[in-house]
Amino acid sequence: MNMIDFLPLVTGAIGGAASSGMFKGPIKTLEDLWYINYGYPSSEKAAKLRELQEANVKKYADNIAEEISKIKPDKVHEPSLNIMGPALEASKYYIGTEEMRSMFSKLLASSMNEEKDLVLHNSFVEIIKQLSPVDAINLDIMNKVTTAPIAEIRVSSINGSGYQVAHTNFFPANSKTTNTNVVSASLDNLQRLGIVSISYDKSITTRNGINPYDDIEKNPILEMLNLGFEKTKEISTSQISWIKKYQDFDKAYIQKGIVELTQFGRNFCSICIS
Repeated sequence: MNMIDFLPLVTGAIGGAASSGMFKGPIKTLEDLWYINYGYPSSEKAAKLRELQEANVKKYADNIAEEISKIKPDKVHEPSLNIMGPALEASKYYIGTEEMRSMFSKLLASSMNEEKDLVLHNSFVEIIKQLSPVDAINLDIMNKVTTAPIAEIRVSSINGSGYQVAHTNFFPANSKTTNTNVVSASLDNLQRLGIVSISYDKSITTRNGINPYDDIEKNPILEMLNLGFEKTKEISTSQISWIKKYQDFDKAYIQKGIVELTQFGRNFCSICIS
């Protein structure tokens, strides 16, 4: 595997700005660390896997060069080694997807950007390692809106003594992921990492006649549950197998809530998502 020469990549992306020499020292540090982490042939024996890895590494290098080219030349400094070193080491296992490459590329470029110093945090490397492509999609959505509607689909008990959650963290804003359970788990993970907070004690109000929960209220899951409850009044629950676990309940409804970025989450998005 040949050594990547970042300076021409960056120079090509920003024209002649790199010729001022401001990028030369920091780029040399990046190249040295890059060689330590990526400078040797992949250990995979299968040629196709090796070719795929090499293609991903090239894409990764291009992504990093593009992000570095966005930094104002007078704001470039030597990379923060406590960020760049662990990031390069960790990212070699995560560059197979576009979303992961993008986040690591932005993080690496930020470690060379004086304007990012105050919000850059060592833990961002470990956070990216714990994210999935679906997490990245949800973060991209949250980064644009900061606060978004979310809901639980609940079923109330027949005797009025309580409720059971049929589906939590219902988040229709993510239309790219069709499996709502995967989206729900993703939001649990983002909350676990301290990036978002989720509350079902408050909601977003209707403004200008626009109901932010309209997509949730019209979702087929809610309709299917209530139809099932209606059918159980006419036939035995044994004839509708999925409704058995709700045989002591009689109505489905939504509990409105909100999901919002924490301040830590905003800082993370400003480095790794924006």
